[in-house]
Amino acid sequence: MKTAITVWNNRIAPVFDEAGKCLILGEDNEASVIVALPEDYSAKAVFLKEQGIDTLICGGISCECERLILDKGITIIPFIAGNIDEVISAWKENRLIQVKFGMPGCGCPRRRRLRAGRGGRGGHSSLLRM
Repeated sequence: MKTAITVWNNRIAPVFDEAGKCLILGEDNEASVIVALPEDYSAKAVFLKEQGIDTLICGGISCECERLILDKGITIIPFIAGNIDEVISAWKENRLIQVKFGMPGCGCPRRRRLRAGRGGRGGHSSLLRM
């Protein structure tokens, strides 16, 4: 399973639609690389799928962009904010969905549902139990 996390100034990018870079965690959640994202919404969705991304962790995301990514079978964990190193650590330890990482004004992330793409693993059900 590979995870993409949008990045801006060593933090989660506040809006996926405008994000220019993402960090990709490898199958083991250890190896990572920062890559440039295409500007176009549909190109971003295609790019993530081509990279083998199963899960996208991001800040805000438009409904249109969200739909395009979900249609590629990618699970989205939206409205996350914080320092990139802290978010990665929380993701690895299965403790990402907590108030500390919720975007300001978006409420507690655990109250929102995890958005699973069609045909995607839809995993991380343990995140929903927190």
